[in-house]
Amino acid sequence: MLAPRTSVPEFTAGDLHALVRDNALALKHGERPAREDYDRRTRYLLDGIRPASG
Repeated sequence: MLAPRTSVPEFTAGDLHALVRDNALALKHGERPAREDYDRRTRYLLDGIRPASG
């Protein structure tokens, strides 16, 4: 099953679930990045999987 509205056809709903889970584990057990860095990286990641508007 494809993740809804993704611009990367091979990116599945399972991939999205794993991405969120892995990110949460890294934040819980690793060194936390500065909020600005976390927001920037998250925006970059989401922009890579959501379709371009227009």
